[in-house]
Amino acid sequence: MAEETLVKESLTDRMIEAGAELTRTLDGAHWPVVASLWFFESETNQWRLILASPAVSEKGPLEAYRHVNDALRASMPTLALDAISVVSPDDPLIRVLTAAYQTGSDIKGRRVFRSAINGRFVDDAYVYRLLPIAPAA
Repeated sequence: MAEETLVKESLTDRMIEAGAELTRTLDGAHWPVVASLWFFESETNQWRLILASPAVSEKGPLEAYRHVNDALRASMPTLALDAISVVSPDDPLIRVLTAAYQTGSDIKGRRVFRSAINGRFVDDAYVYRLLPIAPAA
């Protein structure tokens, strides 16, 4: 009987550097980033760079992706837009992570590995920034 083994996709140093650089570029463009992190999606075996910004709620995701795409072209052309998700600060994942791991506005590097946070399992994440978020209305 054949057995299938799934090998977890690695988060590379290049990906870590690219995520930090993109976050810095967005900061420099005065586009508000309240959360920035790589998140491993075990269902797809892929890493996604998640950026949370109030601009997503205020102006919509299409406009947010335009800003991110402009920043990518200016700073990290090797990072693909399809590896990035822009979300509202009210996104459930962002709220769960922020409740457990807040950082300052500087870009940090903190690994969150195999953690259960408020009933949500996080297989693996690399956090640059998680700013405090006001309670949901």
